[in-house]
Amino acid sequence: MIIFLFFVKICFSFNSFISLPFIYINNKKGTSDTINYFESFLNNSIYTTLNVNNNILKFHITMDRHATYISDKILKDTDSKAADPKNEINNLYSLEYIGISRAVYTTSIFSFMLNNTNISISKNYSLFMKKTKINESDSTDNYNEYDAEIGLNIYKGNKLNKVIVDYDPDDYYYDDFYEYKTNRTEKKEKIVWRNNGYNLEQNTNLIYQLKKNKLISSYTYLIKYDNQNDENGHIIIGGFPHEYDQKNYNKQYFIYSTVSFNQDKPNWQITFDDIKYDEESLINGKIVEFSINFGFILTSLSNKNYFDKVFFKNSTFSNHCKEKEIGSYFVKYCDEKVIKNFKNLNFYLYTLYNGNNKLELNFKDVFIKLNETSNIYFFQIVFQKDYNKWLFGRPLFKKYPMVFDQNKKIFGFYTKIGEFINEESHENTFSYAWIFVIILSICLVFVIIIVVICYFKLVLDKRKKRACELDDYEYMSKEDNYLKKEHTQLFKDDL
Repeated sequence: MIIFLFFVKICFSFNSFISLPFIYINNKKGTSDTINYFESFLNNSIYTTLNVNNNILKFHITMDRHATYISDKILKDTDSKAADPKNEINNLYSLEYIGISRAVYTTSIFSFMLNNTNISISKNYSLFMKKTKINESDSTDNYNEYDAEIGLNIYKGNKLNKVIVDYDPDDYYYDDFYEYKTNRTEKKEKIVWRNNGYNLEQNTNLIYQLKKNKLISSYTYLIKYDNQNDENGHIIIGGFPHEYDQKNYNKQYFIYSTVSFNQDKPNWQITFDDIKYDEESLINGKIVEFSINFGFILTSLSNKNYFDKVFFKNSTFSNHCKEKEIGSYFVKYCDEKVIKNFKNLNFYLYTLYNGNNKLELNFKDVFIKLNETSNIYFFQIVFQKDYNKWLFGRPLFKKYPMVFDQNKKIFGFYTKIGEFINEESHENTFSYAWIFVIILSICLVFVIIIVVICYFKLVLDKRKKRACELDDYEYMSKEDNYLKKEHTQLFKDDL
C-alpha cells in the first residue's frame, strides 16, 4: 500500500504547472503622441488575477521585489479573518526596504488551476497585509503604489541596497495615523524593528509557497508574450517549457547561464561575454539586468554616443531621426525610410555548450511603429545618465520567451521555438508525456493488482473458514457418533 500511495503521489505531482495570464495596463497619459508613448511604457505595468478567498483580485507583477502583499483596504473586503486587527498585536512588521512602512504577516486562501485544466487546488498562503495610512494620497512612490503585488525577484531584499535590520526610532504610532486601537490606552506604543519583515519575506513569495505545497515540481518560471504585436502574455510556473510543451520547445535549443547573484543586493542579472553592433564590440557595460516592469531596453549615455556616431547622427540618417529628453531618459524616433539601415545588435554568451548562444536584435525588434497611419518608428533602446549596465525589458521578452529559476539561479531562452523545431529533434527527445503515461499505467496496474489480491484473499479466507467449519463439523459428528456408541454399550452392559 505504501508503494501504491507513492506512485499515486508521483502521478499527481509530475510536471504540474500554474499558468498566470497577464495584461498590460497603461497608467500614464502624456501631452503628445511621442511623450505619451514613452511615458506609458517606461513603467510597464502588467497585472494578473488570482482567486483569494473566492474573490478575484488584480495583482501587479514585478521582478524587482520578492514578496506577495495585499493592502488592508482590499483584504478587509476580501478576507475579514485574515485582516482581523487582533492579528497585528504579534504580527506587525516593517518592510521599508520595499517601500512599505508597516505590514501585518497573515494568511489567506488562494486557489490555483493546475495545468490549464478545471482542477482547482485551494490552500492557505502567507502574505503581508500592507498597512495604509489614513492620510496617504494616491500619488505615492513607485514602490508603494499597488494595492496587491506578486514578487518574482530571485531572492528577498532590495536590489539596490543591502537590507539592514535595526532599531527604528519612529516606533510610536497614533490611532489617527494608523487604524489601530487597544484596550489599554488611546495611544499605541509599539516597537517594530526597521526592516524586520526581511526575516519573513521569503515565506510570502508565491513560487516558494507553490513549491513548498507541492503544487509545482520546480522553482522555474517562463515569461512569454502571446505575440510580438500584443501586450498580453502568460507566466507559467513549475518547470521548463521543454518539459510540458514538447511541441513548441526542445531542450536541444535551450541556452542558459548562471545569474550574477548577490544575496545582499539580489537581482536578475548576468554578464555577457561580448556585445556587438554589426560585428563591432561595444566597450561600455556587459552586465545585463532583467525586468518585466520596464517597457524598453535601457543603457548608458556612453552607448548613446556610440549609436549617435554610427547611426542617429550619421550624415546619411541625421535628418530623419530625432531625440527627446523625458525625465531622466533620452529617447529617439526615426522616419520609416532609414530604420532598415540599423544593423544587428548581438549579446553573446561564449561560455555555453551551444554554438548558437546569442540574443539577437534586428531593426524590426528595436523600431516599433506607433500606428498604421504613422511613418514614425520609436527606438526601443533608451538612455540614462549614471546608468552603466543594460536593462532588458519588454522588447526582449516579446522576442524571446525568458526562463528563470529562483533555486538554480539561472536565466535561459530558446533559440528555436514552435515551427522551427524539426521532426528529427522531436524523435531524439524522449517525451515527458510518455513518462507520465507510463507512470499512470503503473499506478493503474498497482490498483488492479491490489484489488485482485484483496479479492482473492477475501475468497480464500472465506473458503478456509468454510473448510475449517466442515472439518469441525465432521470431527464433531464422528465424536458424537463415538460417544453415542459408547453410551449405548454402557447402557447395554448395565442391563
